[in-house]
Amino acid sequence: MMVDPSTWIALAALVVSLVLGVLNANHQSNGDVKAQIDDAREEASRQARIETSLAGIQSDTSDIKSEMRSMKTDVADISKRLVIVEQSVKSAHHRIDEIVDKETEAGENRPQSEI
Repeated sequence: MMVDPSTWIALAALVVSLVLGVLNANHQSNGDVKAQIDDAREEASRQARIETSLAGIQSDTSDIKSEMRSMKTDVADISKRLVIVEQSVKSAHHRIDEIVDKETEAGENRPQSEI
């Protein structure tokens, strides 16, 4: 049972092609793993930027809330002071009206030569 040299060549070519196919598949899967690692790194970088941005937004929001509380306190204080000023102005108008009324009455009681 003698095997023809062309059969040996065919078998050798088959073995070489199988080895090259396995090596190529292994190389491509390594490339896929590298691509996945690169994609994961890129995604992690994006997530880090997003989290940093969100932390900045959260800080800004806290600052705005604090300023709003301060403004509410200021507005309440100004409102109380405005009520006091309105009462004072009302009192002043009342006194002015009394002075004007007294002068008017005094003017009516004076003789014409004094006016």
